Amino acid sequence: MKDKAGKKFEVTASVEFREFYRTTKDEQMKKSIDSLADTLEQTPFDAGDFVARSRWPYEYKKMGLGNIYKANLARGARITYSVTVNRDGTGVVRIVEFFATHKDYAKKFGYDV
Repeated sequence: MKDKAGKKFEVTASVEFREFYRTTKDEQMKKSIDSLADTLEQTPFDAGDFVARSRWPYEYKKMGLGNIYKANLARGARITYSVTVNRDGTGVVRIVEFFATHKDYAKKFGYDV
């Protein structure tokens, strides 16, 4: 586990996502997730693409999130995340959902697949 010194944002994830990461044998995916996590800890707004609220699935709208971003991972996988910023410039990045394929992400967000 990395030292938390120097991190501007804390990255949080669901129990299910942490279990997926712990048990996956896909080393390329782990490296991709680790690289994304490093970026999220420093510059989360640059790590992914902003998703317009009009594209959010109904369940996301019910979560009370202020924003949603999508980041690409290895092999077409995607992660959605939300960022909360404190007054001092630090904050929390919440991984909302992991999508194993781009098709899964596109279907959830209402894109033609």
